[in-house]
Amino acid sequence: TNAISGWDMWADDPGSPVGLHSPTASYTLAYSPTVGSGAAVLSNGVEGYNLGLGTSSQGSGVGTINENGNFTSLSTSYKGGGLDATPRILAYSTGTGGNAVIPLIVSASISAITPAASDYTGLINVIAAGRF
Repeated sequence: TNAISGWDMWADDPGSPVGLHSPTASYTLAYSPTVGSGAAVLSNGVEGYNLGLGTSSQGSGVGTINENGNFTSLSTSYKGGGLDATPRILAYSTGTGGNAVIPLIVSASISAITPAASDYTGLINVIAAGRF
């Protein structure tokens, strides 16, 4: 963007219920960690669902990309944060930017008692806008 003041990027989960849901099993994997908590790593055998940010980069511009620590994975597998229906800031920049890349990593983990189904789905809205 050529927005001199930078840009913002948000995400939310508009699902009802929020999380990774199976209509067949009538079951939802909740976000782990919960909204507003620091990023956490999912554990084998423990239910969870999260959104992580991979390592960001930018090809040009004078802005610096800043990631929200509640979602930053720092290259750690299965690490991320929770969403709800309210847009949450994922990252922002302090100035102009070209070819900015912020990888989004969605992870899930089940337990031995998580109902099996082939129709678990989730929906995550991602919105970005320049600050003019």
